[in-house]
Amino acid sequence: MAPVRSRHLIADGESEDGSPIFNHPFDPNNLQEITTFKEGVEANANQAPGYRLRPNYDFGGQVVTFDKHTKAAEGRALPLFAQSDEDQTFRLKLTKVVKRSHDPDEEERLCQIWEAHVESTAVPANPLERVLLKIYQQSAMALPRVDPNESRPLRDFYNRRGLAGGEALAYEKLRGIQGLAVPYMFGLFELNMHNDEKAYVLVLEYIEGFTLHELSTAYSEEDPEHDGATAAWGRHLELYEKVFPICFASLKTIHDCGLGHNKMHPCNIIITPPVQRLKDPAVGIVAGHFNAVIVNFRCFNLLEEKRGQRLNEETKEMDRARIGAYLGGCCDSHFKITEEALDKFAT
Repeated sequence: MAPVRSRHLIADGESEDGSPIFNHPFDPNNLQEITTFKEGVEANANQAPGYRLRPNYDFGGQVVTFDKHTKAAEGRALPLFAQSDEDQTFRLKLTKVVKRSHDPDEEERLCQIWEAHVESTAVPANPLERVLLKIYQQSAMALPRVDPNESRPLRDFYNRRGLAGGEALAYEKLRGIQGLAVPYMFGLFELNMHNDEKAYVLVLEYIEGFTLHELSTAYSEEDPEHDGATAAWGRHLELYEKVFPICFASLKTIHDCGLGHNKMHPCNIIITPPVQRLKDPAVGIVAGHFNAVIVNFRCFNLLEEKRGQRLNEETKEMDRARIGAYLGGCCDSHFKITEEALDKFAT
């Protein structure tokens, strides 16, 4: 079986603001074509009723090769497989599903997110580093919605090629800060699924840490009244004094690369310690040094000159405001932290 190499999906065009456009696999104005495509997707889904991806699944034994990667200056260490010669082959084996509470993408069924091991085919019993897989499988997504009474019948459709290709393009744009403010991207592969369907699999660095949402939830469980008189409130305030400037600093590096995130949800910011996982997100993280890693770039905007300075500044301001809104309305102390961080990284 020939190894699968990383793919670079070429956009079919670009919108007026420079964002990539990926065409649908059917004519969006042709109801018959849409219906035929929808029936094919349903058939794929029905080939294995009740099937869900499970630990140890290895994409039918397919092997992949990774392009050599370059470590970011002062960035996180590269895993061994990303430093390997291009003729070395590896398998991806699922270990456990990744569920982040209140993740909008998970709720919208856009992709399946799994932790996986990278295994060398030369030494299969010795798993290498962990990675994160974003699996874009058409039959696992929401079906196209149509209105047969409209001249343009397609109402809503998530295109696996567009979702996977768009996010991969965003990571390529951010290659200079991979391993710093964003995860390393190790490739985009088209792999076999259980029902002989193909899926695009985006392989990313596994970031160990806690999302901004998880940190806040851990605090709220300690001090549900938020009366400011408890030790938990003091720890939480200290934590945010450190966390928020780092979040804004990471966001600024993304903007400086010419990319707007456009979906700055607290689940898309991971606070990560550099060495080991902190067992208590509400307490332990305050004592250490940590970084903010921003993920999930499916809604990105390219901050290109053709968009105009006003639109680009509005995009950046919206990204910053969405981080600030998560905390700023909490109380006067939190509002002050937010305003200071915004002032520092607004330019």
